[in-house]
Amino acid sequence: MNKQPYTAPSPELKAYNCPHCNAFSSINNACIFKHGMSYEIDSSDGINLEAKRCNHCEKKILWGNGVMLIPDNVGTIPMPNSDMPDDSAKWYNEARSIVNKSPAGACALLRLSLQCLMPHIGGEGKNINNDIATLVKKRLSDKIQQALDTCRVIGNEAVHPGQIDFDDTPEIANTIFKCLNFIVDEMISKPREIESAFEDLPDDKKKHINDRDKK
Repeated sequence: MNKQPYTAPSPELKAYNCPHCNAFSSINNACIFKHGMSYEIDSSDGINLEAKRCNHCEKKILWGNGVMLIPDNVGTIPMPNSDMPDDSAKWYNEARSIVNKSPAGACALLRLSLQCLMPHIGGEGKNINNDIATLVKKRLSDKIQQALDTCRVIGNEAVHPGQIDFDDTPEIANTIFKCLNFIVDEMISKPREIESAFEDLPDDKKKHINDRDKK
């Protein structure tokens, strides 16, 4: 099944994933105020307010000088993959709620999200590094291993500050959100899709396959 790739909100785009409902939707211009209310903005203040409306949920998005004000600009961070287990998604969403105020704090929470995810993809969830090593021995793909280690290392740096300066590179937190969703998609979502496709085969065909594999 092909999935619409996540498109982060931007004031320049006419369609993206809505920060309210997460649906990929066309975005229309909207009025900032209702019932004739007005607000005078002196151009010398350097303030540029723009209001948009999601065509799917009809909720408004307010931008100020290119920064999302309403809702909080966590809307630029993808929602957790719908197949992400609840215990992992809980910490993912907690990290999402603070990422703009504390990128390092968000990365620390994302490391916890990863640790909760490990038992769902073949690990134990006690030691992430050991779990990754075990999965590699089971022929884990290089790309997934790199995504796992990226989350692990950056999460550790957030808890025990070292070489990564999160104030200088806050976008590093955004990478971890993407890595976690990638891991869930590759390790949970795609296998489920394949399993579902196989289960839809006629029973006699599945029997032939099972009989073949028993030989």
